[in-house]
Amino acid sequence: MDDAAMQAVLDEVRAIPTDTPLEPEETRAIYRRLHDLAERRFAPARAFCASCLARLDAEWRSIAVMCLHHYDLDDAPALLDRLRWMLGNEPDSDVRIWIAGILGAQPTGADAWPDRALARALDDDPNFQVRANAFRGLIETAGIPYPQAQQALQQMERGEIPITWAAIERIVAAAQGDTQTRG
Repeated sequence: MDDAAMQAVLDEVRAIPTDTPLEPEETRAIYRRLHDLAERRFAPARAFCASCLARLDAEWRSIAVMCLHHYDLDDAPALLDRLRWMLGNEPDSDVRIWIAGILGAQPTGADAWPDRALARALDDDPNFQVRANAFRGLIETAGIPYPQAQQALQQMERGEIPITWAAIERIVAAAQGDTQTRG
């Protein structure tokens, strides 16, 4: 699909009225179309999805975050700030689950870790899956070696370690100790 065809698809989606809630079949159709554009990293679709974050209908916000997951957001600090705000304020737990995943996939430098929004979600979110995604994101952005990160995530998924900040601190400290010992 060339840029003109992708723009035509995006224009069709933009023309959908936003003042009424979406029906399930409409949601699936919109998602498929935008997801196809997101997988192709079509920049105008990223901008459109970012604009959908402000919509009142949770279905539009959900579609938007599921599609934004495909984009590199390093060059969009304002969008990342919006997502961080939404993680703590979004009423729809499905949207928060995706946002935690997006934030957890963003590279962070040593001075930027931990992502404060993920740390707050880890401690405060009422939804288990949001907390689990925040835990996953904090582990994956902590700068610890991949095998240790994967081991910790598997232990979390099996319920062997709690989804808490204290657990993350222990994992990071152990990984840093192993790295310093091997160094």
